Amino acid sequence: MSTSIDSSSKTITIDRGPGQAIMAGFCFVAADNPALGSTLREAAKHASQEFTAAIEATSRDSREGEYLRELLMTAVSFAAGLTRRQQERSQRIQAADQERDLNFKRIVQTQRLGGILRGGLQIFALGGFTYALVGAIFSRHWLDDQAAGAHREYVSLATALASALIGSFFKAWWTGYRIDQVDAKYKGALKEAKDIYLREATQEYEFAAQEANLAWQRFTGKTPPMTDAFRILILSLLTGEKEECRDVKGNGDDAD
Repeated sequence: MSTSIDSSSKTITIDRGPGQAIMAGFCFVAADNPALGSTLREAAKHASQEFTAAIEATSRDSREGEYLRELLMTAVSFAAGLTRRQQERSQRIQAADQERDLNFKRIVQTQRLGGILRGGLQIFALGGFTYALVGAIFSRHWLDDQAAGAHREYVSLATALASALIGSFFKAWWTGYRIDQVDAKYKGALKEAKDIYLREATQEYEFAAQEANLAWQRFTGKTPPMTDAFRILILSLLTGEKEECRDVKGNGDDAD
């Protein structure tokens, strides 16, 4: 972008608009982003180097040089802020992963202990208790019956098996419920981490855009050329970058 400005009988040519600071900030971040492919990283690195070289080629004492170096500082600040927000998001996601793994380990340990109980102690205790209970209930009616013992044993055994099946069904339902709760909490933590990142990254952009616009106004006296369409583009880039990193990390979880 080139703009000619008459000031104090001197023409100043500005080769970079304020939006270039934002795009350069993205390039600085993308050049060191391992989630991107080598081709994209090289392209971002080349663009950022070209941006820096063009600024360094201007005189520091000229108004153009001062303006362009303000853009460079804005780009570097934006890149540093965006990188910090990404690191904070990664820490939140890592904490959510660790909490999910710990909760799953607890469920597995509970299942193992429950398996031991169901394999022996649970059925033994339940069968003995049921046998005594049924015997106490039906002993008056079957006291003189020669087959009373056999009847009580059959009823006790059937009741014990039924109780064991009901207990197993409830255990399976409870385990599934706990797994669903862990999964829902994990997805909620991921969504919260991404929402916080998008909100804070947007704040970083708004601050950088304000600084770049002020620099443009000081050195040109004109309205900044960054439009609402450009803002929408940047926000879509932030959202797209967020979702891309989610796909790399989230292994197919729900997106916003």
